[in-house]
Amino acid sequence: MKRLYTIGMALAVGAFSTQSFAQVQQLDAELTHPLTSIKKDKVKTTFSTAKGDDETIIYWQEDFSNGFDGMGSNGAWDTEEDQGDLWFYTFPVGSSEPEAYDPAAALVGASDAYGTNIPNYFGTRDVVNSPTRDNGVVMVDGDRWNSTSTEEAPDGTLTQNPFLAALISPSIDLSGVDNALLTFYHYSRVCCSGYALSTDISVDGGDTWIPYDVFTPYGDGNDDVDIQVSLNISEVLQGATDLTDVRLRFFWNGSQSHYFWSIDDIQIQSLPDNDMVAGETWYNNYFDLIDDFELAENALPAVDYYREFEYLNTPDYFTRPFDFAMEVTNAGALTQTNVQLNVTVTSPSGVVYTASSEPGVSIETTVTDTLMIENVTYADILDGAPIEEGEYLIEYNVSQDETDSRPDDNMGATRATNVSMENGDVPAYFRNDGNNYEGAYVDNGQDVIWGTPYVFTSTEEQKFITHIETVFLFSADFAETLAGEVIYFNVREGSVLEEDDTDPETITTVFFDSENPLTYEDSELEYTIEEEDIWSSADGFPFVWASFELPEPIMIEENKIYQAEYRIPAAGGGIVFPPVTGPQEKYASVLYDFADGAWFFLGTNAMPIRFRTASGPDGVEDFATVQDGITLMQNFPNPFNTSTRIQYMLDEASTANFEVRDITGKVVYNENLGTVAPGVVNFIELNKGSLSAGVYTYSIVTPDYVVTRKLTVE
Repeated sequence: MKRLYTIGMALAVGAFSTQSFAQVQQLDAELTHPLTSIKKDKVKTTFSTAKGDDETIIYWQEDFSNGFDGMGSNGAWDTEEDQGDLWFYTFPVGSSEPEAYDPAAALVGASDAYGTNIPNYFGTRDVVNSPTRDNGVVMVDGDRWNSTSTEEAPDGTLTQNPFLAALISPSIDLSGVDNALLTFYHYSRVCCSGYALSTDISVDGGDTWIPYDVFTPYGDGNDDVDIQVSLNISEVLQGATDLTDVRLRFFWNGSQSHYFWSIDDIQIQSLPDNDMVAGETWYNNYFDLIDDFELAENALPAVDYYREFEYLNTPDYFTRPFDFAMEVTNAGALTQTNVQLNVTVTSPSGVVYTASSEPGVSIETTVTDTLMIENVTYADILDGAPIEEGEYLIEYNVSQDETDSRPDDNMGATRATNVSMENGDVPAYFRNDGNNYEGAYVDNGQDVIWGTPYVFTSTEEQKFITHIETVFLFSADFAETLAGEVIYFNVREGSVLEEDDTDPETITTVFFDSENPLTYEDSELEYTIEEEDIWSSADGFPFVWASFELPEPIMIEENKIYQAEYRIPAAGGGIVFPPVTGPQEKYASVLYDFADGAWFFLGTNAMPIRFRTASGPDGVEDFATVQDGITLMQNFPNPFNTSTRIQYMLDEASTANFEVRDITGKVVYNENLGTVAPGVVNFIELNKGSLSAGVYTYSIVTPDYVVTRKLTVE
């Protein structure tokens, strides 16, 4: 197995958003342009004032109306760590207050360490969207501090200094409190390596701290997270012998950090009796797989992982049943009974399907569980009608027998999946990218291979990969793909995540120019980028897809990894840039960097590189013969003068021979293939040997059938 490493790498983004750059080795992204988050599958949990019979008791609160001096008689806040003094008091952008946050100007009343720096990425953002934001909030701006941009020199770049900044509350007396929620509003965005935002609690005056992660439950690296957070701190309180000196700490801890964190309206309040909270949602069993598929001794095989991807767009033949799931948490003081996941699916034509998880379960206080509704087919959703083309919207909520005190947090994030039909002039696109643009890896415009892997499940008809399609990006000033540049397409078999130099069976191979699995440059793989191939981010959507027809179709074998990829030659500078789409599943796309001599994966980013497929024999009759349970492909290359390769597959197990005959019908080459397993794509390498120039036939021969095609020797 490959090991995981972390190295820095540049990612620039346009007017949209990006996800963290992770690893096969893992690459970490640094951003060089403002952007706005696009949230598709993360839950923004909010807690409103208690409803129903529960009476909310506020034990302690802070709205920063008096800045760091503290609200009322609370007492003053303090700071710690190397950059602790970079916390500052500010007001919403555009406020009439002299201390209103202005990302285009030097800070007023903040630490001298900020100097006249201005943030590279803040853009049009504002401070936290809290109820009392107009009377001031507190904030720290790691992006501004890690920037060399100033009012006088706005074109400055970023730095990558570690950023450690802690804001610590005055002493809080919670004597007699056994159950409580800590709530606060925050707006955060962080990246890029080793970062963490935590809210820590101390019951001994700050000598020891109990941390709560307050970023990753709600977002990924580079996500905008503007929410109200609620933390059940009952277990901490119940485990303390003295609650007269409780402290809170808001701690930014990043080995390389950018962006910002603003906080307001902190409360410690009574725990409601009944409060189920919706968490992350899924429509397949990705929730089971993501924790298992790691590069470890007992890792889930990559083929199993990719087979279960929650593809955002899949063709008809890949429409597998849904396994709906949602994470739920009992944030109340009492056990909740008959807790159920309820799902509503709306089809493209408006057909509505509803289902609930059965049986309902009981969930004790503070416990988090995952509720599931398994094996829901499209036929179930459409009540037996044919599958519809288009987007299916999936809505999630949690219910229980008790009256929920905060019903606003019972809704999970809405998900969506698409079906593209394979009929008429509509091709079947097999892909896992989304139609959204979130950036580009600007340091990787040359001397790299970009790839996105796929696994095909069972099909009724034999399928063939006929094309690779991708998006070439033009984004002014940082990702300007150049027309006229030459790249090389290929299809890789196997998982680069599992390559082990000591185990030849794990090494991936390419289908074309296979003697050069990384530096392939056969003329038949060459593609010259034209102006009309390039998608400009300024034009908006849809993408412009460039299409490359493979030298020969590739027969698809079920449950095998096929990676769509292209190589950008070394050019002395960036010349070709794919956009970043996401968020996707982890390991959704990969990169081979010749400078490092290693494969990297892109975290939850994906490159829009996809296959076009066709059904046999229609659409590939020039390349394949499909009859009598035998599929025989045209040899490649053809004509040939040294060697050629032939793909074949049997639908049922059988003994078989491979024969080559000259134009008189005489057998000039014969190979016993033994017993051939069904459903497996096999390859025959035929060398020219003593064959003279001319036309020959070649055949797969079983006891019952013979399938034949022609080849030419030069």
